[in-house]
Amino acid sequence: MNLLEVKNVEKYYGQGELIVKVLNDVSFSMNKNEFIAIMGPSGSGKTTLLNLISTIDTVSSGNIYINGMDITNEGEEKLSEFRADNLGFIFQDYNLLDILTVRENIELALSIKGEKSEESIEELAKFLGIENILYKYPNQISGGEKQRCAFARAFINEPSLILADEPTGSLDSRSSKTILESMEKLKSRGATILMVTHDAFVSAWCDRVLFLKDGIIWKDLYRYELTHREFYNKIIETMSVLGGDINDL
Repeated sequence: MNLLEVKNVEKYYGQGELIVKVLNDVSFSMNKNEFIAIMGPSGSGKTTLLNLISTIDTVSSGNIYINGMDITNEGEEKLSEFRADNLGFIFQDYNLLDILTVRENIELALSIKGEKSEESIEELAKFLGIENILYKYPNQISGGEKQRCAFARAFINEPSLILADEPTGSLDSRSSKTILESMEKLKSRGATILMVTHDAFVSAWCDRVLFLKDGIIWKDLYRYELTHREFYNKIIETMSVLGGDINDL
């Protein structure tokens, strides 16, 4: 069974002649422990698709299954419980609470589920290389360190699926590479990650790249045994065929 199945999903806004279709009959599946990037020009539907999968927004038609559960047919109370148990979130702007230390920000994810494990926090912090900043506040650490803290918070409950929206968008190239190495580490521990990004270099670390254009999946590109550099070149080639400025993707 696939961990994620998106079946014939459509999303539109407005009514009558003013209707705007953002996603048009989108279907794909994702296996456990896969790392997939979603790319495409601005307005192609990337963030909308991520919002639907995260249950932040609702589909106009179609179905989305996570671990066999159809999230399109559940009420908000059930979805809130489902998010806490199954989904982890990583954002471009980190979404850390400035009044809490790094450790307390990570603990917050555990407290939402009514769990607390000092050992698991220490172990994960060491795994991601942030064990020395656990008692610092967000305004005392770098952007890369903030994002690794956000990764720890997203993974501490070992969710079925981690959803990342432009996780390297606010970072320089050196910090971005550190974050990508952290994502690979999480994947080595069984994480399944779906990420929206504009950056071909970032996508080259993934197993697959889904290219959206005008609300449809225009291309599903697999890495297979390619190196990061080789896959990067294939992504750039695909982007040039897709059209538009590479910096817009």
